[in-house]
Amino acid sequence: MTLRTLIRTIASWINTRYTRKGKLLLISLAFSLLLSLDANNNNSYYIACLCLIFLTLAHIGSHFHNTQVRIKRDNLRPFSCGKENYYYIVISNLGNQTLQDLQIFDEYKLLHPDDMLEGVALNPENFEQSFTTNLCSTKTLIPELLAKSKSKIKMSFSPGSRGIINFSNVSLLRPESMGLCYSITKVKLNCSTLVTPKLLSITGLQNRVPESDSFVKIALQKQSGSFSELKGLKPYEIGDNLKRVHWKHFMRNNALVVKEFEKENEKYFLFFIDNDNSLQRAVIDETISVVWSLIYYFLNDSAARVKFFPSGGASLPEQHSNNIEKIG
Repeated sequence: MTLRTLIRTIASWINTRYTRKGKLLLISLAFSLLLSLDANNNNSYYIACLCLIFLTLAHIGSHFHNTQVRIKRDNLRPFSCGKENYYYIVISNLGNQTLQDLQIFDEYKLLHPDDMLEGVALNPENFEQSFTTNLCSTKTLIPELLAKSKSKIKMSFSPGSRGIINFSNVSLLRPESMGLCYSITKVKLNCSTLVTPKLLSITGLQNRVPESDSFVKIALQKQSGSFSELKGLKPYEIGDNLKRVHWKHFMRNNALVVKEFEKENEKYFLFFIDNDNSLQRAVIDETISVVWSLIYYFLNDSAARVKFFPSGGASLPEQHSNNIEKIG
């Protein structure tokens, strides 16, 4: 364990155990102990003893401070890298007293795809073992929770990279009667969701290419596909435009199908993926963000279809060859 990790662990422990007054008393204890090393300074020794007594009583009081609550986390949706995301935690007060000055402390670990252990797809235990480091948390204040009531708390955080985020424990922090320490009610609520790559703005994408390459600037402009009469329905494939999904058919038959027309003015965007492990992670992540952003805007703002091909001799499809654009 490095010194930085040790300091972060100690700071996190203090932050979840002591209130603001408790932290001030802890600082007073530390300074008093240092000053008490002087044999002629007896007052500092007595002050340190008093601080220690108060903190001990506060810890004992927090241990017997029971908080009757029920906590659950709302269904999590995928989060976006590089922006502030929100989710909700529902807390119910089962007691007959109003709870004040509460804090919700939610722990999570963010795992980058490159840090996953090998064989995750074949062995689920490798997936669990991958979440061993990088414990993070987010904390939100709850001013007041009335008796026999529940409240929906909005939590926010900004993930720094793409990957899988695993939420583990939710802790409710309630000050004990002296207001120095927190009484902690911990609930285990394991759930995981995705953190998608950073979504770049259209302006940002257009500014990334030189003036001589006008493909991105033209393709990102809103364009509408011109369709004639409906030809039929076909099973949905990855990359098909979601605007063409027949949702009524899905509601009736629970099967995704897309509409096909007699004449279609539709563009095909082909992405050839080259997974070069020699590149730095920052370069790979930036490239993935660009591709992710292009796909997002193509499928949302135009009648487009996106296909992926691995590198190494893949050939372009012959059909609709006039509508194929190459991304250099």
